Amino acid sequence: MVDPRKKLFRETTFLLLQPEEYNPAEDSEANFIRMFTKAENSSIVLAQNSESHLLDFLGVAGGTTNSTKHKATVFLGLREYWGNHSGGLLFEALFSGLQQNKVIRLELTTAINNERAYSLYTKVGFKVEGIKKANIAVDGKLVDKYMMSYVIE
Repeated sequence: MVDPRKKLFRETTFLLLQPEEYNPAEDSEANFIRMFTKAENSSIVLAQNSESHLLDFLGVAGGTTNSTKHKATVFLGLREYWGNHSGGLLFEALFSGLQQNKVIRLELTTAINNERAYSLYTKVGFKVEGIKKANIAVDGKLVDKYMMSYVIE
């Protein structure tokens, strides 16, 4: 998972880390994935091709306290196959498993100028809850982010 994530960080400015800030070892990535498979309210969904090449990924990091175990933060690494609906398929796989692990609220943020991500998130049911002003610096400019959520009713 290291190489695809490194590529993702090089190709987009919409992520939290800059390319030079992401330097994991292969075993730390394996531990990262293991952590999500062990937690009851966390998960990671990987999209691979027929040669087991990682294409895209979507994860949820669940709350760790009694008052936050019902919610999870979403992170998405979708670059390889933009435009072919793999993001929607990843969310579909995620949503099908949510009720089993008792997560009823998903949260995420996305840069206001990231129109593709915003379109995907609203298409799968996320709603804007607010705006985080001057939330990240990209190429020396401060960028606002939408705070979005998806609540299973």
